[in-house]
Amino acid sequence: MNMRAILTINAVLATSHGVGCVLASTLFMDVYQVVTTPAVAFSGQLFGTELIFIAIVCWKARDLASQPALQAIALAGVVASTAGAAICTFTITGGVMAATGWLSVLFYAGLALRYLVVMNRKAYSAAGGDFAGSRSCDLPRGGGAGCRAAPVFSHAPITSAILFSEHAVSTMPSA
Repeated sequence: MNMRAILTINAVLATSHGVGCVLASTLFMDVYQVVTTPAVAFSGQLFGTELIFIAIVCWKARDLASQPALQAIALAGVVASTAGAAICTFTITGGVMAATGWLSVLFYAGLALRYLVVMNRKAYSAAGGDFAGSRSCDLPRGGGAGCRAAPVFSHAPITSAILFSEHAVSTMPSA
């Protein structure tokens, strides 16, 4: 899964939840069995506006060509999604949100992991690696005596992250 696909998924999730929070925050909170007061409903509507902001940024960022900008968005995605998963976990285990909140934890954790994998892929590619399983070397499009076969990574995020970290450690130059 590439960055464009992750940003699209994030935009769709943020739009659906953001519009739900803005237009019907008490109904939206009822899904998670959160006790709603006027203050909670108001906070939910404000949260919804921020989700709509995130949706627009993610949707427009899908066409960015700037690697530093995409790296910054991926880093923000890892940090925010990890925090979201942790907060949802604490509220579920603390009895504030019902077990239906585990779905939010799953979404947040999935996004965090995918952003992390994309960040690592970009860093690996920038260092001269190739995730497509083709040969990589100093010459354009492969070939030459100094080439080495690059590893092939599966689309499973955990496997990709583990294989990337093992490969990165095994190919680090010694000091």
